[in-house]
Amino acid sequence: MNCGWCHFPIIYKNATTGKRCADIRDDPWHCNDLFDTYKCNMGWKCVDVVSGRCEQDKEGEGFGSNATCNQYCQPHPEDPKYKCNVTDYTCKKCESGDTSSACIKDRAEACDNCEAPPSVKFKCDRTDKQNPSCKRCNQGDQGCGPQK
Repeated sequence: MNCGWCHFPIIYKNATTGKRCADIRDDPWHCNDLFDTYKCNMGWKCVDVVSGRCEQDKEGEGFGSNATCNQYCQPHPEDPKYKCNVTDYTCKKCESGDTSSACIKDRAEACDNCEAPPSVKFKCDRTDKQNPSCKRCNQGDQGCGPQK
């Protein structure tokens, strides 16, 4: 009755890690969460780090409670990715879940050369006087020129 089961590897006083089955008479050690002595309780595990969602794990595995699991299973939003929009040749942030190869983390690499070829012409749209924008011309439109 001097043994128990730690849901995570035990840590000894000298900072080494040990197995999860521990004898309370061993060198000083610490169990970071749940230590079962009678029977193994159901634990909780992080199943989705993007949304930060925990679910029940197997007996003797995982965190001792859903609350503790949620402390460690925090959402990690995706790093923003960028791509050149080849319709209007502007740099755009990729939508969440966009897995196209055009979406890359390095904004400069994705957007520094995001320029229309010389054959594509644009004109300034001043419909919204506060926020004029550059619009791609259709064939035959007047007042069109290079993107810049």
